[in-house]
Amino acid sequence: AQQCIGNLPAMLEAYREGVASTGDPETIARLHRKTARDFIGRDSPRPASVEVEAGLAALGAVRSVERGWLEAMRGVIAAETERTNAEEAIASLEAGIRIFREHGEKVGMMEILIFLGYYRQFLGNLDEAEHCFQDVLGLATSVEDRRFMADAHGRLAYFYGFYRPDLDKALDHLHAMESLARDLDYWRRGYLFWWKGLISAEPGGGFTRAAPILKDHVAPFPETDDAWSLFSGTGSRAHQDGYRGN
Repeated sequence: AQQCIGNLPAMLEAYREGVASTGDPETIARLHRKTARDFIGRDSPRPASVEVEAGLAALGAVRSVERGWLEAMRGVIAAETERTNAEEAIASLEAGIRIFREHGEKVGMMEILIFLGYYRQFLGNLDEAEHCFQDVLGLATSVEDRRFMADAHGRLAYFYGFYRPDLDKALDHLHAMESLARDLDYWRRGYLFWWKGLISAEPGGGFTRAAPILKDHVAPFPETDDAWSLFSGTGSRAHQDGYRGN
């Protein structure tokens, strides 16, 4: 409950009490991970890193799903705070993925593969990034996880839209994401339409090319062919619909 209302001191005290009251390495590691997650959410990577290392120390030689999450979290912290130490970040992220694979933890694999793909894309490792996103799509499809299917299609659409331009592939993935729209939260629905506008426009050399595609998805501007207005209106409408719960 303390976590839900954002009372950080009380939440940390509750976690410390939990650590003190158990001798189970897995439980101790999990409590350290939860504490680290909350520090990350508050943009406090240093204390988050301390908690991650404490969790790994508590596990000792135990190789479990919990270790996978902690290794992955170590990689996320390194990627977001030590941009020049990419090898260390990638090694930790890949270690987490290997442990998840050993234990059949598919949600963990998909979540970290998406982050690893994004990070490799940021570093310019495009072949590896594409492979990560394709792996997520394959995993999500195999377990029929529509949320991760949508995320993977969205990442691939953006990838083919801006990093390895291929308009047909980008739009194919956007259409696939759109078919899953009812399962998306309002932020994903908003980004679906923003990406659709951007990707339709950029490879074609201007926003004019985006207009006929966007017109199918936006009502506020039926009288205009101005693609920028359509693009802006589509994204705004999607976000507004999300806030209204539509």
